[in-house]
Amino acid sequence: MRWYNVKITYKKNNDAGKWETVKEEYLVDAVSFTDCETRFTSKAEEMFADNQRWSIENINPVKVMDMFVFSDDYWYKAKVESTLYDEKSGKEKKQTLFMYVNAPDFDTALARLNENLKTWISPSEVQGLVITNIIDVFPYQGKLFAPKEPSETELATESR
Repeated sequence: MRWYNVKITYKKNNDAGKWETVKEEYLVDAVSFTDCETRFTSKAEEMFADNQRWSIENINPVKVMDMFVFSDDYWYKAKVESTLYDEKSGKEKKQTLFMYVNAPDFDTALARLNENLKTWISPSEVQGLVITNIIDVFPYQGKLFAPKEPSETELATESR
């Protein structure tokens, strides 16, 4: 699975009654560009009215190590440096990782990141944190990872 940044445009009527072009960004977890486009199109059909036209302008793969999802308005992208120990060479290596965190403000985003980094085995430090233009995130919820729900027959058999 891989994360993709999807940029779209659409027109909407503003408060003055004039049409304006709106640009938005979304993160979509998918197995390929085609899967990303298909999944986003399915979500967009739910989000936009039938008569509202929208178009995908760009799809780019994004490096994401971790995603911290909360029910807040803003998405922040963090650059984290992690120190790993290489057993073969006996040296420490620094690795740059990118993470996204959902938070109402910068301080909360930083606090949530630091709290999650405390649970890591290797020492890690936030090198940078910026607010993004991401409106929403769509994690993968396909059959690939979904647990199979037992049928009524299987439940009845297990209870005997």
